[in-house]
Amino acid sequence: MQLGLVTTDAPPRPGPALTAPGLAALLDEARRALDDDRDRARDCLDRALQLMRPSPAPRTGGQGALASWQAERVRTFISNHLYAPIRVRDVAAVVRLSAGHFGRRFRASFGENPVSYIARQRVELAKQVMTSTRQPLAVTALEVGFCDQAHLTRVFKRFTGVSPGTWIRHYEDGGAQRALRPAS
Repeated sequence: MQLGLVTTDAPPRPGPALTAPGLAALLDEARRALDDDRDRARDCLDRALQLMRPSPAPRTGGQGALASWQAERVRTFISNHLYAPIRVRDVAAVVRLSAGHFGRRFRASFGENPVSYIARQRVELAKQVMTSTRQPLAVTALEVGFCDQAHLTRVFKRFTGVSPGTWIRHYEDGGAQRALRPAS
């Protein structure tokens, strides 16, 4: 099963990068939108925060794990490309490993395979977008790197235990502080 990974050389969709200029562009857009479109400004700020939040620290230096510099490059690459299709071989190339060797070392470092990790990061980004905008779920799905709304719904439910619609209703009802059924 593929989760946002492709085997063709499709051009990536644009998305903000985790760089000072990328963050600056988001913050500039938020400033411009502040007076006219508060929802757009809030969306820009939420995306900037999402890009700045650190992912859980990978286990590095252990037997068969990625080196710390490799884990950081992988995390940064994935974070910067969530909006576009991501191929495992491209992530492996970032740290100069074959795809097979990379997959084993990735699992030792992050505790899951690259496909699951990427899907989990996209679900987290989808949550950010869903709570900060009122756009249709189909648009959100494409924006965060899923093929379509059905793909987002399947993956979202696998990680959270509920559909995106149920999750957002729970969030809007003030239940964001209470945990939904944890994903298995």
